[in-house]
Amino acid sequence: MAASALKTAQSYRCAANFFSQDFLWLATHKIPINLGQVKQIQNYWFPKDDEPPKLCPFVVTVAVDSHKCSGDPPQSGWPRLSPAEPVHALLFAAAEAIKSKQGANVLQAFKSCFLTCTFVYEVVPVGEARYFRSLNIREEQVEKGLAVQMSLRQRIYDIAGFAEAKKTTDGIGLVDGWRMGHLDPGVFVIAKLKDSRASYVEVLKSKRKVRDYLLGDWLNSLPINDEWKKRSGMLAAPVGVLRIAEFFDQIIYGNEFDGRYKDGIKMKHDVADLLEYPTVKSVLQELEAAVRSELKPEKSAEPVTVEETAPAAPATAPAAAASEAASASDAAPAESAPAKPFDRLSTEDQTLWRQQMRKVLQQHVRFVCDHKSSAELEEALKDTPFISLRGDQTGLCLYHFDLKKYGEPTTRPDVRVPTFREALYGRLVKSILAARSAAQGLQNSNLQAGEVALILDGGKRGLKNKLLHPWREGTASKNADDDAEEDGAEADMEEDDGKPTFFADLLQIAYSESSLAARKKRLRGNFNLKQIEWCHVLSTKKLSLPVKERLHYAGLTNGDLICNVHLPGWNEEWQLPWKMKKDLYGKKHLIAVGSKTEGADDQTPYADRRNNGKEPVCFHSPPEEFYAELIHDFYVKLILDLTPSDGKMAVSAIKSRVGYVGVCYNPEHQSLLEERLLEVLEMEMRNSGSSLFSAAYCEAVGCRTASALPGEEELKKKNPKPVPKKKAKAKPKAKSTRKRGSRTAEKDKEPADDDDDKNNDDDENQGGEEEDEEEDVWDPFNDE
Repeated sequence: MAASALKTAQSYRCAANFFSQDFLWLATHKIPINLGQVKQIQNYWFPKDDEPPKLCPFVVTVAVDSHKCSGDPPQSGWPRLSPAEPVHALLFAAAEAIKSKQGANVLQAFKSCFLTCTFVYEVVPVGEARYFRSLNIREEQVEKGLAVQMSLRQRIYDIAGFAEAKKTTDGIGLVDGWRMGHLDPGVFVIAKLKDSRASYVEVLKSKRKVRDYLLGDWLNSLPINDEWKKRSGMLAAPVGVLRIAEFFDQIIYGNEFDGRYKDGIKMKHDVADLLEYPTVKSVLQELEAAVRSELKPEKSAEPVTVEETAPAAPATAPAAAASEAASASDAAPAESAPAKPFDRLSTEDQTLWRQQMRKVLQQHVRFVCDHKSSAELEEALKDTPFISLRGDQTGLCLYHFDLKKYGEPTTRPDVRVPTFREALYGRLVKSILAARSAAQGLQNSNLQAGEVALILDGGKRGLKNKLLHPWREGTASKNADDDAEEDGAEADMEEDDGKPTFFADLLQIAYSESSLAARKKRLRGNFNLKQIEWCHVLSTKKLSLPVKERLHYAGLTNGDLICNVHLPGWNEEWQLPWKMKKDLYGKKHLIAVGSKTEGADDQTPYADRRNNGKEPVCFHSPPEEFYAELIHDFYVKLILDLTPSDGKMAVSAIKSRVGYVGVCYNPEHQSLLEERLLEVLEMEMRNSGSSLFSAAYCEAVGCRTASALPGEEELKKKNPKPVPKKKAKAKPKAKSTRKRGSRTAEKDKEPADDDDDKNNDDDENQGGEEEDEEEDVWDPFNDE
């Protein structure tokens, strides 16, 4: 009867032993089993507190090779075509019943369920037919209400696995080489193919062998970080890595070395002999020397390296000399007495280490001057190597503009925010958007997918429409003048005649009361500390990034408030003499103001400018932790900074290993900013808690440890909260009591708000490094 049914209808239904199927065989072995669906089916059909059904509630479909097969199953069991989730649900339910020692009635019910399972035998040949039949059965059972629908992750595995199984390659790529213009079709004529020495096919085979050796043994023998061996992008790559990539392009995919390949074919040389040719060997030796020289500056008797790279220094040398001279003249005797660690080095070592610092700076940071016309600014931006980088799943490209840092008032800059200059702002935004679009070969000069713009309004909420206008110009967004328009309205996402979409959202920034009060010195009345600033978040569509904990502040990234941002004291900011600061801003960005200045009677926090005293370069700059927070929250891989001013965001970019392009006011600003970054980089190389720490440099300057660095002891003290938590479970409770008492005493001496701000900052800073390592890269396939 079974053979007749299989011959006519290609299927046969009957009751069978549940264990006659093959539990290890899967028709869709590329797709992982969804454990959540298994648990859901188990809880529905086989609940713990109820007796299981005596009849199996689902049907098992298995495959047979032909209708002539015998009734006995194969040694491993019948290959199952139906979904595996219900089968595993029944097995897990029976296992739990046995482990929990259920009664005899429950176990007898499971036995009956196993022996009365409905099987459907179908004639399906071995191969892809079983794969497609398995998918069809799954869809049929989903329509009947069984919860076996594939998740998004399972579908991705399904498509990727099917593509991998179907993918074939010839290993040579002749058609692609011809299409790219690397090959001449004339070399493949029969007359040349007969003679292997004249055939270009042999050249391609040799190139393949050379490629395998260079990308394998040779590359692994070099002291290069593994991340550069695996990455395809070259953003912030060391110079040696860039030169190796260019050499690979020439020797494998170009035709510069085709003559050497043909010589090797004629002489029947292998790869080792081919790489021993002088023209190839000399290049390999230069690349190896370049890579090893980047590890640690070594004293060398060969002055060639120093002479070749030394000409890059004069661009910033005058400003550096002036800065150091001014610092020496204006510093107090107690501060100028001890020599800087860098000054302990010999002249030769100073030159070598300064070159090493410049290499690190060049890997991540590029500056462009905005001191000429818009066309020249746009051309300068297009010449920047980072400008064409696009945002994708590995990270976003972030535009940054801060009104507080775009210029400085000539009168009382400590209490005034720069006036918004709409014409200069619009010119700056349009220039960088046009440069980005031209470098990427796009037609419209607007925000693109994978890009986000953060516009800080300096606490002036009424400037919203003016700040957003140059970004939304040319998009489908309606430029509403009503200030009551809700931020992030869905109307901004409506498309109009194929125009680019535009979406605006709002992020609030709350500065700590204690840090603002410390800057005010004298407070009058109520509500005079303006703690809130608004950051307009612009993109093509509403952002939907994975949610994670903030790096330095409380809360998660799905909130619209970054709270308790503690501003540093003005004595902790980058300071310059007034004449150098005046050159840094230039006439265009020193803004004359009118009307009475609020708080003008208070004492100024800077010295008399007539005596060329020092003062902060920027009076209203957020802390460096705030910029690190933005990089962390928005998964940034490239920053386009329209207001670099004091370089804090550039420092955060270097520490986070992301690209950075800053538009400086003028050449003097660029020169001073580069020298400032080198100074900060030198300090970070001596800080063992920094991502830029260099043990070799510490050894060279005589700093075995970084404990003597300013702020290191404070950093160690900034982890008080996790320690009491661990010790609260142990025996010594007195220790935590003493800490609590000491904190109470400190609260009596200091304002309560200040203590709360510090504790909150410390708690968030304590867990920042681990979170940054885990969540640094956005995984778009993560369903959780």
